[in-house]
Amino acid sequence: MPVGRTPAQFAIASLLAIALGAVAMNGHDIPPSRWIINLVGWAIGGSLAFGLTRFNATQTKLRVIAVAGAMLVAASLTGPAQSGVHRWLAIGPLTINAAALALPAVVAAIACLPKADLVGLGSIGAIALVLVLQPDASQSLAFSAAIMVAACWRDGRRGAWLAAVLSCLTAVAFLRSDPLQPVAEVEQIFTLGWQISPLLAIAMAAALTATAASYLSHSGRPSATRALAAYAALAMLAPLYGWFPVPLAGSGMSFAIGLWLGVGVLGLMPLPENPKSV
Repeated sequence: MPVGRTPAQFAIASLLAIALGAVAMNGHDIPPSRWIINLVGWAIGGSLAFGLTRFNATQTKLRVIAVAGAMLVAASLTGPAQSGVHRWLAIGPLTINAAALALPAVVAAIACLPKADLVGLGSIGAIALVLVLQPDASQSLAFSAAIMVAACWRDGRRGAWLAAVLSCLTAVAFLRSDPLQPVAEVEQIFTLGWQISPLLAIAMAAALTATAASYLSHSGRPSATRALAAYAALAMLAPLYGWFPVPLAGSGMSFAIGLWLGVGVLGLMPLPENPKSV
């Protein structure tokens, strides 16, 4: 990967968060397979991010990423349901959280565009609506906040209207019933860590904070780095406002891959500030 394009802070902090989550799971006799998948996802995501940085960015490629991400999230509505909730895609023996996998790359791609055009706005609207239908309040909040950061940085009055619409959709997502019960190693990893040692839980929170903040050290377009940092931070704060998966530290490979993909999109050769071609 080109020097300086993928901050070492992200790789170190995210791997540390996974390791601390593994310690918490091991301390409660949770099978190693539950945290090994995080490592597998981290390795896959890092490899995909490396591959992405081999390409130059164009507006067309960024739009393709946004549309592909929206289609992947929408496909979750046809995937396996749990208690009537649709957030996942079945890929062989694996169950993938579609939003966690796709949204970091979508956020980075849309934020890297010079402005939110019809393709970008369509992708944003489709994703925001699907997150309400799933429902997934934590991803709705994280995605909406990230797009607001990008839009307010770049889109002026249009950004204000977009923020208002996304705020309304996020409110609806929180008002929808979510019948799923928490899984200890997924949504309650902080509790498991605290029961072993408060220092373990605090270290886990610090590693996750450092992971989100690492996007800000990237040399990519400022609107994109800020948007990705906002997305990651709010996804990682999910336990404060409901039983939602904890990225990286909690069991699951989708966030590990997805957050790396966000790094990979940032690592695309940057568009000029005033591109002449689409």
